[in-house]
Parts: sequence; C-alpha cells; structure tokens
Amino acid sequence: MRKAAYSGKFYEANPNKLKSQIESCFYNKFGPLEFPKFIANKKEKIYGAVCPHAGYVFSGPCTAYFYKELMESNKNLLPNIFIVLGTNHTGKNNLDFSISAEDFETPLGIMGNALDLTGKIIANKGLGVLAGKDEAPHVDEHSIEVQLPFIQHMYSQVNKTAKIVPIIVSCNDLEKINTFALELAKIIKEYEKETKNHVVVLASSDMTHYGLAYGFLPFSPSYAKEHLREFDKKIIREILKGDIKGFYEEAQKSTICGMFPIITLMATVRKLGARKGFLLKYYNSGDVSKDYSSAVGYASIVFK
Repeated sequence: MRKAAYSGKFYEANPNKLKSQIESCFYNKFGPLEFPKFIANKKEKIYGAVCPHAGYVFSGPCTAYFYKELMESNKNLLPNIFIVLGTNHTGKNNLDFSISAEDFETPLGIMGNALDLTGKIIANKGLGVLAGKDEAPHVDEHSIEVQLPFIQHMYSQVNKTAKIVPIIVSCNDLEKINTFALELAKIIKEYEKETKNHVVVLASSDMTHYGLAYGFLPFSPSYAKEHLREFDKKIIREILKGDIKGFYEEAQKSTICGMFPIITLMATVRKLGARKGFLLKYYNSGDVSKDYSSAVGYASIVFK
C-alpha cells in the first residue's frame, strides 16, 4: 500500500474538508463555475488528458475543467482505469518507466491498482528493460497522488469506482518513448477488447516554472504577467496539434516538469486513435496570487 504523502500539504487531509475543497475548485473563478451535470451525452471518446499537479489552491480549478469534461462525456465510455503518467521530481528511478503494483491510499479511501492491466505492462517483452515494477520513485512523488482524490470524489457522485496504473516517466529519449507508447497502445487496445473496460491515459504535468526559485528568468519579472502566458501558449499549441517534435523543441526552451510524460501521452493516444487535443483551461499561479515574480503555468488539455 502506497500511503498518502501529500495530504495536508497539496490538498486537505480531512476527508470532508477535502470533498469540499474539490467541489470549491469547480466554482472558483478560475474553474468552470459549475459542477458536472453528469448528462453523459457527448459522443466523443476521451483517450487522454494533461492535468496539473500543484496544490489544489492553485491548480485545482484548472484540473476541475478536465473532470467536468470527463463526467459529462459518453457514460458508456467512462473509464474504469486511469493510466497515470507521473513526473519524476525526485530523481529516484531504476527504469525509464517505473510501474507501481501498489494500491494508493488517500484521505478518501484506497485507489485500487488495476493489477491485471499493470501486470500485462510489466510482463510485456516488447518493452525489454525500459519498463518494469519499480516502487522507489513512487514513495515521495506527488504528481500521481494529487490526481487521485479528484477521481475518487467524482466517481463517488455516480456510484462508480475506478482503478489506476501508476507509471513514473524518467525517460528522456524520444525513440525509447515511442517504443514504450507503441507497446502501451497495443496492450490497451487488447485489454479493452478482452475486458470491455475503458482506459484513459493522464499525463500529470505543470507548464512553465518561472522565477529565480526555478532558475528560469528569460524575461524580466516586470514583464512576467504578459510573457509567461505567451511562453506557454507556444508550447500548448504544439500539444494541441499533436506535434511531438514541435512540442519537444518548444518545451526544451522552458521548464515544463512533465515534458516526457506529456510526450508519452501524445504518442500513446495518437496510436489509440485520438484525432486532436483541446485546451479546456490555462492560467498560472501568478493569476491566483498576483505575484508573477515566481509563477507556474497550469493547463487542462483533453485528447479525443
């Protein structure tokens, strides 16, 4: 069991306060301003998404946009399983793609591991030494954990549950990422066909980290409010186009912590059949705090 490491830090530790905090993200001025209607009548299949992973006070309203879109999508395609591609902030890893076979605990309960699908990925011979069971990077990593209370609370609204396949992405080689994505897409397709389950792939990532604290000052703090948004716009444009090379080139000029989880997502959903990415929301922490001298961008992007 992977215990919650960031409750009381990135989000409320008390279950009732946490539920209220999640719901307040939807009504926040940076959020969608309404709770999902659970109308479930949209016809497009959702293959994946990019969601931020900062504290809920900052990035929660941005994340809420994705879950509103998801919970109002086709009820027959509501995912049973989320493959969550986490960012490696700690540098602890033995593999390019470190897969956890543990359940994850949050204040809202236990998020079960989809061990049947997790096992297929771990056992896949086509991945060679790229991927395997590696729990070490997951212990102190927040990028996967902060996604889970949103899933748990949203699914509780419709009396459903979902499971996860947690994967920390440490690989920075595009060729290796493409190999992994190709095999992962094959596994997902076969698994969905066999089980009739629906799988969604999430890349957990914030956008540009600006300021002295991040060692990134391409423009003066006095111009950060205007320029940070434009900086991230160029990067997001490449994601929406599905241009992996273009995104990689733009992202290298920036400080996107989840560059490689996003590339893995883009390559995987393309192979699954996604046609396009859609930006649901973008803002940065400076918009929230009114302090742009140290600010981080957040984007909620869905692939259909």
